Amino acid sequence: MEYDVSAQSGAREGTYDLYSTVNGPGSSYSETLSVDVQVLEPRFGSVGTQTGEVTFTEDDTASTTVTADVENTGDGVMTGVDASTSGVPSGMSVSVSTPDEIGAGDTGSVEVDIDADGSLTEGSHSFTVEMTDSLGHTESFTVSIDVIKAPAVTAPDRQISLGDILVGESASTQFTLEEGGGYDNVDGVQISYDNDPRGTLSISGIGGYISAGGSEDGTATIDVDADARQHADINLGATFRPDDPDGTGTTISFSARVIYPPYYESVSAADRTIVFDEPRAQTDQFSTTVPVTIENGGDQPMQLTDVQPSVSGSDLTARVVDAPDSIPAQSSRTVDVRVTADSSADEGDRSMSVIVDAEQAGEETASSTVTIDHDTDLAVETSDVQYGRIVATRSVTRNVLISERLGYNDVQNFQISKVSGPDQGWLTVTERPESLTAGESTPFVTSLTFDTRAKFFTEYSWEYRITGDNIEAQTITITATPRPVDFTATVEDLQNAETAGDSRRQKVATQTAGAMETLATELREGGSQQARRDVTTVSAAGRSTVLFLQYTADARRQLDNGNHTAAQRSLTRAAATYNTLQTGSERVRTPDIRERMVTSSDAAGLILTDMLDEQRKYYQQRLDSNETTMLERAQTYRQLAQLAALADDDEQAARLTNQSRSAFREYSTLVSDGNADLQAARQSQANLTATTMLSIGGRPVFWIGNLDSVERQQAAVVGSYTQAEQQFESAGASSRAQTARTERAAFSQQMEQGRLLSFSLAGAVAIAFLVLLGLEARAIYRYVQDSTEAVSGDFLLAHDTT
Repeated sequence: MEYDVSAQSGAREGTYDLYSTVNGPGSSYSETLSVDVQVLEPRFGSVGTQTGEVTFTEDDTASTTVTADVENTGDGVMTGVDASTSGVPSGMSVSVSTPDEIGAGDTGSVEVDIDADGSLTEGSHSFTVEMTDSLGHTESFTVSIDVIKAPAVTAPDRQISLGDILVGESASTQFTLEEGGGYDNVDGVQISYDNDPRGTLSISGIGGYISAGGSEDGTATIDVDADARQHADINLGATFRPDDPDGTGTTISFSARVIYPPYYESVSAADRTIVFDEPRAQTDQFSTTVPVTIENGGDQPMQLTDVQPSVSGSDLTARVVDAPDSIPAQSSRTVDVRVTADSSADEGDRSMSVIVDAEQAGEETASSTVTIDHDTDLAVETSDVQYGRIVATRSVTRNVLISERLGYNDVQNFQISKVSGPDQGWLTVTERPESLTAGESTPFVTSLTFDTRAKFFTEYSWEYRITGDNIEAQTITITATPRPVDFTATVEDLQNAETAGDSRRQKVATQTAGAMETLATELREGGSQQARRDVTTVSAAGRSTVLFLQYTADARRQLDNGNHTAAQRSLTRAAATYNTLQTGSERVRTPDIRERMVTSSDAAGLILTDMLDEQRKYYQQRLDSNETTMLERAQTYRQLAQLAALADDDEQAARLTNQSRSAFREYSTLVSDGNADLQAARQSQANLTATTMLSIGGRPVFWIGNLDSVERQQAAVVGSYTQAEQQFESAGASSRAQTARTERAAFSQQMEQGRLLSFSLAGAVAIAFLVLLGLEARAIYRYVQDSTEAVSGDFLLAHDTT
């Protein structure tokens, strides 16, 4: 067992007995302990005079710390150590720090912190420090401080940068030294330098004397070595100390960075390929831009003076299209050179060089390769050929134009091959190019016909691959969807017809529309092969039904308006569409559809028969009347023959056709005879005109003595015109009859005017004859009178004035 025994403060020295009892289960143990108590006491050892030094330089205050070693010479622990001062000089403040305790025989440190201001004079100053412990023991010692006031060399800027200096050159800067303490002058300055292999530092302008608190300026110069590395940092120090050994100095650090003038870090021209990728016939030149990269490795701008590009070959040219005037320091710029090739240039490589000239950097040459590449381009008009929805059994053709677009190279190993698609023979290639020369265009033609094996409304697709050694392969995808005939429009037309017309027309429309809807429903549900084969027949019959209803409606309206000629044309068309409807209804194989189509056909037949009978009755009534011309009879017979043919009465049609031909022959005879009489009248008129004496203003003038002969000839001409007119009218040649009638009237009017003119002319001639006769008689009388005077001589007397 271990015992911990403590003695309280105030215990006396001596030996003390202690008793201890230990109790356990069923027994106990006791013993006596003997403890000796000793009282131990600390004691200060002797402390001698402590010295220190306070030096004033730049500041108005200075401080120092004096440490005194205090020994505990007693045999007890010294605690509660404290210190105080006395006799501290004015201008000085003191603080003392002591240890918490000092063990017996140990030494503790007592630190004396001294702060002095500038009011203290130089020399030695002292004061006393007294120490006490917790037991009241004391000890004191003297502290002697030596105050020193020496000159101090200082600098307001101790880090000075000269910036960038070109390699191999120098730069200078001003700096200032000061006497920072203000207590004493600096008389003499010692300068020492730090070395740097990349440059040297020199100081000038420092005389060595600086008054207390004054300053002096100097010059620092850094010379950069010619081999200094670009952007190297140069750090050079200069230490300035006063000659006074108690004085203090300062160190100024001068720094600079080495820079280089502009130089070519690199000059490079990129390789370029001019691809002839436009049609030869449409393009005269091809060009590309070659970037020439100029990198200025220097630290000053590079001024470009010239850039000269050149390229080999007469069919290529090179020129600068964009270039900077200068390149900034540590930067790169691009000169764009446009290389242009004629479209006739051959394939291959060309050498290009670019000479760059700059003010300080001089000339540098960059080279590159320009390659001419003739492209081959396959142009396919469309790669997606869509037939759309194609009616089964209907053939449709599509063309795709395939071209070598550029015109430089033939397509090597040109081939068009089928890649995928049904093999039932629905799609066939009807025209396929076997080769493709430069610039050639040729069609790729396919024809599509779906048969009844094709599944309706299912899209089928085929792929054809176009390949060649020097082209990018292309694929033509052909899609088509088989469908039955679309009955929608026809059924809608038939349903519209159901709302108009009599019950028979409605029956025709209803039955045909029902048959088409039934077939359409069966086809949508899959449809039997028999129903598929009925598609074309029912489609044709349905469309014929629509046309039949339309034509018969037109005929009904024309008959009601009395326009039987137009009705004849409508009935002819109706009969043709009825025949298609009837034939189609008999060919339908699907029983329920066939039944509807036959019902519709029968109803249509009744409608057509009634209208044909009505038309036939009209024409028969025209024949029975006696007011028709021969031409009208011929035409009526022909119309009746056509109606008989439409009614399938071939025997009646043949008989009426013969009658029509006979009437046309009689018509031709009458017209021929009329033309003969017309020509005879014109000839007689010409003969009569030839016998006249003269013509005045287009009117004949004849002798009065020939009047009887003229009137007989006039009657013959008028008779021929009249007979021709009658024959033309009987034939039904109305225009010819009008011609004869007009010419006869004009002739009669002309002859009447000529007769009046002839009588007037005859009267004028008679009057003129009488006047002439009187004048002649007067002339004879004067002649007789003049003859008498000549014989008798009286005429001489008549003129004697004397």
